Amino acid sequence: MKRKTFQLFLSLLLTATFLVSCVDENYTSSSSDLLAFSTQRLMMDTTFGTTSTWRLIVYNNHKKALRISSVGLLRGAQSSFRINVDGKVVPSGATLHDVTVKGNDSIYVMVEATNPSSQPSQTPFVVTDSIVFQLNGVTQHVGLQLVCRSANILRAYQLSGDETLTPGIPYLVYDYIYVPQGNVLTIKAGTELYMHAGANIIVDGTLDIEGEVGDNVLIRGDRFDDVSDNGHLIPYLCIPGQWGGVYLQNAQAAHTIKGARIIGMASGVILFGASRSHPSLSLSDSRIHCSSGYGVYAQMADVSVRNCEISNCGLSCLLVVGGTTLVQQSTLVNHYTFASRDYPAVQVVGFVDNNGRRVAYAVDRFVVENSIISGGMTQELAMVYDSTLSSAFNIYVANTLIKGKEKNPQFFHSCQYADSRTDIFVRTKADYSKDPYEYFDFHLSEGSVAHGMADASVSALYPVALDGNARDFSSIGAY
Repeated sequence: MKRKTFQLFLSLLLTATFLVSCVDENYTSSSSDLLAFSTQRLMMDTTFGTTSTWRLIVYNNHKKALRISSVGLLRGAQSSFRINVDGKVVPSGATLHDVTVKGNDSIYVMVEATNPSSQPSQTPFVVTDSIVFQLNGVTQHVGLQLVCRSANILRAYQLSGDETLTPGIPYLVYDYIYVPQGNVLTIKAGTELYMHAGANIIVDGTLDIEGEVGDNVLIRGDRFDDVSDNGHLIPYLCIPGQWGGVYLQNAQAAHTIKGARIIGMASGVILFGASRSHPSLSLSDSRIHCSSGYGVYAQMADVSVRNCEISNCGLSCLLVVGGTTLVQQSTLVNHYTFASRDYPAVQVVGFVDNNGRRVAYAVDRFVVENSIISGGMTQELAMVYDSTLSSAFNIYVANTLIKGKEKNPQFFHSCQYADSRTDIFVRTKADYSKDPYEYFDFHLSEGSVAHGMADASVSALYPVALDGNARDFSSIGAY
């Protein structure tokens, strides 16, 4: 009885297998029934080495299944690309056979690439190939194109003495660059640093960036692909939090950042001092943009910000706790769009709370001249001090346009106060049709109230605006 039952079960199983096989093999062999693709040319972004994975979708828009008799790379083993078809890895130089795409269905082809050049090159170069599909006696191609760059790789890199980074072949930084106490890191104009996720510049010595207007030092993330946001493809360049930040930890150093473009980090420039030892930072002719944290955070330091744009930060563009600060001919503006924010564009703070006890941090001097403090909040300048503390809090703001209502004559001189209706800039909402560096445009609009506000004696100190054009000495801000 058991034997008959087993034979019956086996017979039913074979019948079911045969029926399923017949259904699966209901293929079309017509040469007019072909594949469709999500793109005919997969344009892959710039890479320094092994890339992220790109995706090609292969569609069968017919009722019957399609059998791909073979799929592989045109250049075979000489290709710089690698493919995975419907979850199956295609070995280098090989082809995959008999791949089924069911009727009205699709499969994925995942593509990776490696920079094929063993010789450093200062200029990008293009690598191409094709994925070749054979089916129903027809050959179909999907082009592959990748832009490659050479790079000097710095991985968990610690200086062994004074060192200089120079233009030409860019630097790709993993983990960190660390500058020990007593050492100086100099970065020359035109140098490019591409920071991998989480990478930082950590300075216990001294940092000296020597860029120029029109010949910047570029510090940005290393991703060149896009992310989709509400139907818009946004380059990772314009996404905050792509790398760490610049941490200036030496309480006695004098740092210089001139002509730098620092973009897309978790924290911009963080500067730490102590009550008896103030580090200094001269920040000039620079743009710090799109930080998920602060643009510049300075605690008990001596900071100057001159002819700069600090913009679009998840926290404040500029926060100073104690110390001395000079801001001249600069644009501090916050139209951060990646999350809501609770902090104004600029904060000057005269104390910190330490374990429930309020500790005074003397603001010996906080001077702002010929500048713009603006953004999307109602109040974009906050002065945080405690009058019960016997600590200095010396503020002087002159010839400056401020988003808010503060009009205390003790602090403000020849200033104007803006609201949401005030015409200031060319573009404060992202325009994704523009170049990624210009999604926002904080040049003054033609009818901007910032025209004619300047103290010309201050403007004359900066005859070249941040964009390289001759400055209109009657206007405030970096442009």
